[in-house]
Amino acid sequence: MRELTRAAVRLLILHHAAEEDIHGAWMSEELSNHGYSISPGTLYPTLHRMEEQGLLSSRRRSLTGDRAESTEPHHKASKHWPKAAWPLLN
Repeated sequence: MRELTRAAVRLLILHHAAEEDIHGAWMSEELSNHGYSISPGTLYPTLHRMEEQGLLSSRRRSLTGDRAESTEPHHKASKHWPKAAWPLLN
């Protein structure tokens, strides 16, 4: 069951990253909305592994405003991940 959950989380990450740039804090909230409680200590290494595997690319984007500057990496799905998996997410 653990492998199935891990695969579902990775597919959700890819699905959202294919739609728009994502970042860890937003993705954590989105996963929670789907019933997955993932700690930052699990999510961020997962994002980094997916980047190393060529499934995601990342870039740092500085955001400024009334709050402190944020330089959290924003991730985008690689064009090479199988789009055939998308129906599994609906």
